[in-house]
Amino acid sequence: MLSNKDKDISLAGGKFSFAYELWLDPKMLDLECPVNVDIESPHRYDNSPLEQEMAVIAEVYASLSPSLQLILLTPSCKENFKSAVSPH
Repeated sequence: MLSNKDKDISLAGGKFSFAYELWLDPKMLDLECPVNVDIESPHRYDNSPLEQEMAVIAEVYASLSPSLQLILLTPSCKENFKSAVSPH
């Protein structure tokens, strides 16, 4: 049975999943949230692969509630977050 926190994480992960699999590489969840990415800019994906990854992870963080952002930022919780977001 999932805890309320895990349910919240799983629901958040649904935004970034297709057929119960993350459409982004789960390793990207290890990246810290970039502070200089404009997620509203239509040109955020026009740059290098690294800058594209930064745009994706910035969108992930922006979509999360503050409490889920804190969980993802906590090293000891990161693996549990990844497991709850993409259980397969």
